[in-house]
Amino acid sequence: VVLHPERAQPRLTLGWLLEARGDRAGAERIYEVALPLVRWRERPGLGADLLNNLGVLRQRAGDLAAARRLYARSLDWNPAQEHARRNLERLR
Repeated sequence: VVLHPERAQPRLTLGWLLEARGDRAGAERIYEVALPLVRWRERPGLGADLLNNLGVLRQRAGDLAAARRLYARSLDWNPAQEHARRNLERLR
């Protein structure tokens, strides 16, 4: 993140690490900062992953409406994002 503050990928990795350590609030903040940094060509991969991860965090926090929106947005960016598809189907 320090070496490439303008890039989303390092922030996705940092968010994932924070989430794995149990810092869901920190991970959510990092993912939200990373999302606007996603370049157009990165949207189907990196962007869809960020949106799915945010959806998982919102779901764990009990905000199912936000989780649904994030999963659907992830699928808009990448219809092949299977994690978001499965997560959305579980909420239906």
